[in-house]
Amino acid sequence: MSSLDKYDETEDPRSHLAIFRTTMQLHNVNNFVLYGVFSSTLTSLAQKWYQRLSSSSINSFNQLAMLFKYKFITCIPHKKLLSDLQKIRQGESEPLWSFISRFNTKAIQIKELNHKIACEALKKETHNINFMDSLVKNPTVTYQQLMDKAQKYIRLDDEVQTLKDDKRTS
Repeated sequence: MSSLDKYDETEDPRSHLAIFRTTMQLHNVNNFVLYGVFSSTLTSLAQKWYQRLSSSSINSFNQLAMLFKYKFITCIPHKKLLSDLQKIRQGESEPLWSFISRFNTKAIQIKELNHKIACEALKKETHNINFMDSLVKNPTVTYQQLMDKAQKYIRLDDEVQTLKDDKRTS
């Protein structure tokens, strides 16, 4: 059986359960075995919690999974909102690639990303005038198009920076 990462109260318990269930399904494991094997994926406080459970009070792995999620509910990350995306600002001397990377990292965490709002937030908070101008003159239709356009301006920004660096060393 393949090795699973141990749960140590630093990650989302839902994620741990999903990975555990998927791995166990590959091995065609029944409910009784799930219950027994699950404890081997726990460490530290999670292992102590499991050991304190009364086995007679748990009727199924689904019940154990529900108790596990409730016990470690504070480890579930807060839901990301569009308003979180609108708080990301490009620093004065921050390269475009760094800003776009931070922006995209937050954007992919938003369950129902609204393309228009994402585009407006990016346009409003970038310091790259050419990129901003392009977003105004040629709006994108999808988030993928927005990121493709950003990539073009990142390459342009990198080339300009390379030319500036070359001039300084000449």
